[in-house]
Amino acid sequence: MVGKRVAAGAVLALLVASVAAPPVVALAESIVNNVTIEVRGQPLDNLTTSPLSLTPSFDPAITDYVLRCQSGQNTIQLTFSAVLGGTINLERGRGHTVTIQQTLVENQALIVSANRPHNEDAKDVGGPPHSLQYWIRCLPHDFPQLNVTKTGNPPPGWYLTGDLNSTAESGAYAMVLDNNGTPVWYRQSSGASAENVTLLSDGNIAWGTNIGLGFAIDPNGAFEDFNLATRRTRWLAAPISPTDFHELQNHANGDLMMLSTPLRPNVDVSAFRGDPSAAIVDCVLQEVDRRGHVIWQWRASDHISAAESTHPVRVTVRRQLAYDIFHCNSVDTDPVSGNVLVSARQTDAVYLIDKATGNVIWKMGGNSHSPFGARILAITGDPEALSTPNTTHVFSQMVTFRCTTMRAGIRPFRHAAWNTRSTSPREPQPSRGPFLLRMAVTVLQPVPFGGSTAATTM
Repeated sequence: MVGKRVAAGAVLALLVASVAAPPVVALAESIVNNVTIEVRGQPLDNLTTSPLSLTPSFDPAITDYVLRCQSGQNTIQLTFSAVLGGTINLERGRGHTVTIQQTLVENQALIVSANRPHNEDAKDVGGPPHSLQYWIRCLPHDFPQLNVTKTGNPPPGWYLTGDLNSTAESGAYAMVLDNNGTPVWYRQSSGASAENVTLLSDGNIAWGTNIGLGFAIDPNGAFEDFNLATRRTRWLAAPISPTDFHELQNHANGDLMMLSTPLRPNVDVSAFRGDPSAAIVDCVLQEVDRRGHVIWQWRASDHISAAESTHPVRVTVRRQLAYDIFHCNSVDTDPVSGNVLVSARQTDAVYLIDKATGNVIWKMGGNSHSPFGARILAITGDPEALSTPNTTHVFSQMVTFRCTTMRAGIRPFRHAAWNTRSTSPREPQPSRGPFLLRMAVTVLQPVPFGGSTAATTM
């Protein structure tokens, strides 16, 4: 799964869903105690660290920071400075500027408790009337390098992302970033990747663990689902295997929409000079209830012809030759009609599915083939839209089909377990803003489910 990136080694996957309840597996974890430093007196104007640099640079209004730590102990020199003309008191010194040393290990947090800036209204940020906590997290040595670029003012909220692939230098981590791109929670994946990191409706965080060939090939593959409160892991697998990690979507009733990519034999792919009786990588949408039962399914091969594949890929799956002709990437559901949107990379198209009949209502993008009578919609006003190979891969990676950004009053986990491998969870604090559910770098204005003939990009 390839898309535009905002972080080197991390793929944007900013979405939220809910989940069914599979069997639970206990996960052993070690605990690293946090270190708290009390700074009394005037508010802080600056805080610097060496030899490890504080990221981002200190700002009295920013509360979350990281240090890129090494294995073993890390001795950090911290220099605290009070506001102009002010004095601060620490257990190990007093003055306008105070320098101390502190030893930290990977996954440990240093919490600096100080008075709030004079221009900050305590009512707006929650907590005690005068105290403000600055969290400095000691990242593990194999945490991926993040290169974050801010254009304008990102909306307040949390950004869920993870490594598409681990490397020799860095592990695969699911992570939550604030709007400065600072990790406020992370967990190492059990597999080679942390793909499609998703906040579930029960407060858990789930992610795919192995990208495979760009689609699912492991019949035992499943989403890793981590409970922040109990620190236990369970596994979410689509009943029809293999589970594809491109999508994990919640419905209001608790059902879960999932994808799988089983092989289907004896399909005529001669439309693109393939075998008249070949195996293909199918795309199966499955709505799964809380008990893990399939209550609705849809197969692309029953409704989309091989002739619609604009750039099929020949692959070998478990020693069998097959054609990847659909490659579904993203799913969304209309909460009113129940109709389903799905994007397919190898057809360069998006399809609206009548959930009651399974028929395709319309197809947007792709080629002119529509053998089952679906309307073909065209994007106007954007010469690049759906006109180049793999465009719908970016389409599905970067876009929420129903709206540009989605917001809801979901319980935030700011200051919850910042690293559940090593730190006891803290009580979540009230959020100052809405929880960001899905946000796009490339924004697509929604195409109404009724069937508009135009869409725009911004």
